[in-house]
Amino acid sequence: MLLGSTGDDEKIEQTENSNKNYGTDPTHTQLAKDAVNHPLNPLASKLAKIAVKDVATRILDIWKTGSDPTGEELAKYVINKYTLHPSYQNTNWSNEPINKWAIANEKLIFRLQSATLYEYAEQVTQSTISNKKTQEIANYFK
Repeated sequence: MLLGSTGDDEKIEQTENSNKNYGTDPTHTQLAKDAVNHPLNPLASKLAKIAVKDVATRILDIWKTGSDPTGEELAKYVINKYTLHPSYQNTNWSNEPINKWAIANEKLIFRLQSATLYEYAEQVTQSTISNKKTQEIANYFK
């Protein structure tokens, strides 16, 4: 019992502080979601809300009108609109919210170059140290 609890605690910690999966038996959360503090989580949430609202509206319309009794048309709609890779032409439903997010989070985009917040902090620190050393060398030769 204690080992199971410890393992669960480790999985939670790994999920919260990393964007990587660990071990040979990752949890659904580790496979399907980014770390809680991942900078794209708010954007992903916004896009999910847009998709859910759209699909829910269509379902309500189907219930009211009986226009798609088998749900086949709804399934095709969802597949063709929401389960395609963004590089396809007809995924433009997400362009506006993504562009707005990118403009509002320009500095955060640089953070996305790192797998974790810790890796990003290390890269910034190394860059700062490197810049200081370069400045010291330049000042020496003045």
